[in-house]
Amino acid sequence: MQQLLMGRDKEFPLNSQLEGNAEELLRRVNGLLQDLLPLLHASGHPCLFKVSSGYRPGYYNTKAGGAKYSMHLVCGAVDIADAGNILDSCILKCPDLLQKWQLWLEHPNHTPGWVHLDIRSRPNHVFLP
Repeated sequence: MQQLLMGRDKEFPLNSQLEGNAEELLRRVNGLLQDLLPLLHASGHPCLFKVSSGYRPGYYNTKAGGAKYSMHLVCGAVDIADAGNILDSCILKCPDLLQKWQLWLEHPNHTPGWVHLDIRSRPNHVFLP
């Protein structure tokens, strides 16, 4: 949870809705990563994941160039560092896992060096912004 909040909850405390979003996001993302472990191990990925962007209240979202209605604003999105796009590749090999965990992946062409996952429902689990 600390990686997702990035310490910003001290300046911008979470209400019960944001807390619920964060818990749900982490439950889903951790489930996806757990399911991907065999594929990640086979690829030689070290399986050490670092959040590059998590909770981004107002000012932080603007500073990051985030979308006006970004799920980062409401603790519903996380960006995970992905040098070499190995994690993206593994997720795209198993799109059924996105559906299983009810996660949406921003298309890797738009996220070089990181993976964006969120909990906003869309028609397709891999989406273009």
